[in-house]
Amino acid sequence: MMMTERLTTQESKQHCPYCGSPIHLIIEPMDEPQQYTEDCEVCCRPMVVDVSPDQQVEVFREDDT
Repeated sequence: MMMTERLTTQESKQHCPYCGSPIHLIIEPMDEPQQYTEDCEVCCRPMVVDVSPDQQVEVFREDDT
């Protein structure tokens, strides 16, 4: 019998690297690293979200890449 692990989404609480406002990100579990750009809901500036396979989240300014 094959057992499969059910992967669930997780919420990550971070802060905008521009304005410092708290942000809540929904992280989809993946076996590979993820990187995407998301706009801050408060200041509308683009921030880069970096997610490792073990779901460690880093958020940084787009102009820091």
